[in-house]
Amino acid sequence: NIRFWHGLVLLLAGIRLEGLPDAAGWLRQGRTILNDAVRRQIMPDGAHMEAAPGYHGGVLDMAQVVWRLGRAMPELGLHVSTESIAGMHDYLLAATRPDGEVISLHDTRYVPAVVKPNSDVRDNRAMFRREAGLPDRLPGICGWFQHASQAFIREDWTTGSSYLTFDATTRRGFHWHP
Repeated sequence: NIRFWHGLVLLLAGIRLEGLPDAAGWLRQGRTILNDAVRRQIMPDGAHMEAAPGYHGGVLDMAQVVWRLGRAMPELGLHVSTESIAGMHDYLLAATRPDGEVISLHDTRYVPAVVKPNSDVRDNRAMFRREAGLPDRLPGICGWFQHASQAFIREDWTTGSSYLTFDATTRRGFHWHP
């Protein structure tokens, strides 16, 4: 996730500070880092390589910014597919408990929704799907993310649903940074 951040900072600095002598280099380096991070870190099933839902959400936010920039400014040469972002949203939604909060898994800490169920993950997914021209329907109640080796199973999408997480990831360590 730090690599995404560094690439995004360089890219945005190159865009915003276009008149400076080094700006074109920052833009090129930022593009290279971001395209590489997308290719290496976003797995085909939509999960982020760290397989930790909390960090996945942060990378999703940055990847979605890059996706939007790529659509608005194709000349930047950014390569983030709509399918990748949609898959990332589906993973994050699958990794939320019935109350809408992200589950505790690896170094992600669950914080219960106190007043009312949290709908941020579901609302953000729906907003993205509208923006991307995708149908706004919920995924199946059983989510298997083979590249993350994780399964998320629920009875239904209500706040009273029973929910089960199965995690068989093989890597361990702080954030699993490459």
